[in-house]
Amino acid sequence: MDALRTFLIVILVLLMLRFALKLAAPYILRYASKKLQQRFEQQFGAFEQQQPPKPEGSVHVHRKPQGKKEATKVVGDYIDYEEID
Repeated sequence: MDALRTFLIVILVLLMLRFALKLAAPYILRYASKKLQQRFEQQFGAFEQQQPPKPEGSVHVHRKPQGKKEATKVVGDYIDYEEID
């Protein structure tokens, strides 16, 4: 009889926790999203402060520096195959 009573109590507690989590889920998600937004603003806010503001309409193209181009390596002879029917 004690095992059945314990089993029922465990089931009742799990059902209550499930119901409580359904009620609390929107608040938990809202809190988590605010924290993520704060972290994002903190990390990328510092990046924006490092960049000097550019005047409106100015365009700047970032290009790679032109270095020496390596010659293509010889890997072997080219063999032209013909299809035989």
